[in-house]
Amino acid sequence: MKLEADRTNIKADGEDISFVTVSIVDKNGNLCPVSDQSLQFSVKGNGVFKAACNGDATSLEPFHLPTMKTFGGKLVVLVQALKTAGAIELMVNGKGLKGGQLSLKTVNL
Repeated sequence: MKLEADRTNIKADGEDISFVTVSIVDKNGNLCPVSDQSLQFSVKGNGVFKAACNGDATSLEPFHLPTMKTFGGKLVVLVQALKTAGAIELMVNGKGLKGGQLSLKTVNL
């Protein structure tokens, strides 16, 4: 898995969100565009899991649950800041896949 955040530092205001794109890739880092792998998300530290979306207009999976299938080998996870500054860890796991992890930070502005 490859995890890429739009921003790694977000405001510690209880509202700011980082959008993290999760891609299923092969051992050479190439996107696996036909993957529809079910993934699970967890967040530790000064943030919370807010939602996930895979872009599939026909998907009936609820956005607010910490699990979703990829579509076209990708999905986006939303991580929301708490009101205290500090570290956030997003963990993504899927059956038969090497788990992914991404560090974010909430900061006082």
